Amino acid sequence: MKSFKLRFVALTTALVMTAGITGFGASAEEETPDLYSVQSIVLNDVQELTVYDIDDLPEEDTEEISRSLYASSDNLTDSPFLEACSKSQWGYGTLSSLSNGSKRQEFYNALYEAAVTFWHSTPDLTKTAIGSYSDYICMTVDYSEYGLSKLEASETFGVFRNDNPVFYFIGTQIYRSSKLLYISAAEDYKSGSLRSSHNSAIKKYVTDSESLVKSLQGYYKKADKLYRKVLNDIDYAYSSDGSTPDQSTDSHCIIGGIKNGRGVCETFAKVFQLICSYNGLDVVFVRGQSRNNINVQGAHAWNMLKLNDGNYYYFDPTWDDKKTVFEYFGLGKNSGFESSHWIEWDKCKEQNYLYSLPSVPAQDYDPNKAHTHSYSSWVTVTAPSCTTPGKKQRTCVNCGVTESQTIAPTGRHTYVDTVIAPTCTAGGYTLRTCSVCNYSYKSDTKAANGHTFVNWKIVKPATCTETGVELSKCENCTSTQTRLTSAKGHSYESKVIAPDCTEGGYTVHTCTECGDTYEDEYTEANGHNFVLIEQTADSEIWECSECGEIKSEHIEVKTELGDLNGDGSINMVDLGLLRQYLANWEVDIILSNTDLNGDDEINMLDLALLQQYLANWDVEFTHKTESSEENVSKNENELPIVPVL
Repeated sequence: MKSFKLRFVALTTALVMTAGITGFGASAEEETPDLYSVQSIVLNDVQELTVYDIDDLPEEDTEEISRSLYASSDNLTDSPFLEACSKSQWGYGTLSSLSNGSKRQEFYNALYEAAVTFWHSTPDLTKTAIGSYSDYICMTVDYSEYGLSKLEASETFGVFRNDNPVFYFIGTQIYRSSKLLYISAAEDYKSGSLRSSHNSAIKKYVTDSESLVKSLQGYYKKADKLYRKVLNDIDYAYSSDGSTPDQSTDSHCIIGGIKNGRGVCETFAKVFQLICSYNGLDVVFVRGQSRNNINVQGAHAWNMLKLNDGNYYYFDPTWDDKKTVFEYFGLGKNSGFESSHWIEWDKCKEQNYLYSLPSVPAQDYDPNKAHTHSYSSWVTVTAPSCTTPGKKQRTCVNCGVTESQTIAPTGRHTYVDTVIAPTCTAGGYTLRTCSVCNYSYKSDTKAANGHTFVNWKIVKPATCTETGVELSKCENCTSTQTRLTSAKGHSYESKVIAPDCTEGGYTVHTCTECGDTYEDEYTEANGHNFVLIEQTADSEIWECSECGEIKSEHIEVKTELGDLNGDGSINMVDLGLLRQYLANWEVDIILSNTDLNGDDEINMLDLALLQQYLANWDVEFTHKTESSEENVSKNENELPIVPVL
């Protein structure tokens, strides 16, 4: 992969003169020698800028880089502030005189938009592979869209960087493919939270400067106040040896001056440029060469500023550091400034390119010299109303002094009528508004139309016991209305349940809609109609002719002890039945007449007594005791053998 690094003018070792040499401007009567010949000046405090050519990256890699840069940057709240910081853009204006000038300016604007977006970006940056290189990329812009060459794109970037010191995070390396410019951020500003802190400090510092000059008229007075602020707030930043310029990132941009109170010439010039631009002064950042009193040459940065007479003058806040009388404020060509400061950057290309600078008068600026104001056209600041005056203002294009005049009231209203039609809930009227002062009143009032509710729809159906709900939307607006519908009541069907032998009858009523039921018209049960179907010696069996229920009844047979078959006599038939019973035959006997001795048992003793009775012995049968509950089963006991008589 082919790459090259653009060479910067070689830097030399800085030398510092011994203390005690008096600076220019100490006395008004002193003759002013060449400025550079007696100054103790530190040189070589401008960072070198480099450009690297790379092959085209795959499209997906480029998209990933761009996508990762501006996360969390949708809300660009500081855009108005940043725009105010970039009011003075001398470099941007010079682009129009170069090849593809309008396209360069379009590309410049694209760089500006990308920088504004990254200003609001809060995520931390990580190193990204850019071909064979790796760096913290903060901006990517496609210069090929504007039909620019690599050289034109790099030069435009240099102009943009010089014009906008507020974008402090831009580093000193750019990477260039055949289409895209990849712009690095300084590694010290990779932290999103640190950048947010720096942004807040910059906004406070710059807006504080506005309060210093807001009431001042003319460029000179504002420049004087802002110049003093810079020199009061910033000390020159030396490295640890106490003589060579500090090479930290902060000391080469506005952060060093605003947050740390120290920096090298780039810091002095950029902070002065920033607050001048924000406060409406035309200021130019200049990168060039300078030499000190012993003819040592090195890189340096200073400013040019437009003053009240409409001309630009030289300013070098770095070389006025620690002085009570300024020697590099508002200097002309004859001051000797150009003998110690000169421009060679127009011979350099790429992003070190420096545009043509404005011309400078021969003499230094004289604040006491009157000049003729050249006013712009009147601009209405406050428009007059029908009853109150307005205000107009014009500004001297040279010095910035403003002049104001009162605009008389118009004296009468000019009405514009707006008809407001009535709605369902609000009345209508004609609004008569004065196009001059906005005074208004209402006429031709009309009552509200009221709602028209149609097409009622059932939201909740009515039931037998609960009310229903219906909804309608007004045909003229979005309002809705609900209404209740009455409960329908029950719709009963009746069914007669006839009585039967055991249960009474009744009528049951059931609602055909919801199933609710109740009963009435009760009747008593019919009772059974039993018919005798079977009879034995001691029982009867009955069956109901209606429901078929069976019942049996015991018949109390009026017989005496010993009459086992209930025929009314005691004879050999009874004896035979008892013998069969005791032999476990299936016989039908009256058990209550069989226990002849009353011992609650039917056995051979009872057989013996019956035989003795039939033999006409003098025996007596005995009824069973009252404690007995039932007859003993014929098979329950083993009876002794009794001889049969």
